Amino acid sequence: MKVNTLLTPLNADELYFTKKNTVVIDVLRATTTIVTALQNGAKEIIPVGSVEFAMQVSGNAFSGHTLLGGERNTLKIDGFALGNSPLEYVPNIVKGKSIVLFTTNGSKAIVKARFSTNLFILSFFKCSSSGTKNY
Repeated sequence: MKVNTLLTPLNADELYFTKKNTVVIDVLRATTTIVTALQNGAKEIIPVGSVEFAMQVSGNAFSGHTLLGGERNTLKIDGFALGNSPLEYVPNIVKGKSIVLFTTNGSKAIVKARFSTNLFILSFFKCSSSGTKNY
């Protein structure tokens, strides 16, 4: 087995990931936010590579069933409903919604690796036996 490690996908071409199994690990926030949103009932997460594309994709096409979430350089983006903290993605906000997510690193890495044979995300999310979440 051969394992390649990229600390950032920024210098890799999208086709680099073709016919590869890829695991995206964004330790600080993106993957934990994605897992939390899905666990709390979000319909889907749509990672995007730019703020402009996030706004274009969300539009009004989904009749209020889409939320914009994410951050740019650690700050919540003006006009976005949610930032990048897993604590914001609670059931009464995300249940049944599609979430278009842009983050400075995590969503870009996921988008870059989209041509992988298998694409996984890894989170250090932990759920205690009492059902409370630990971040």
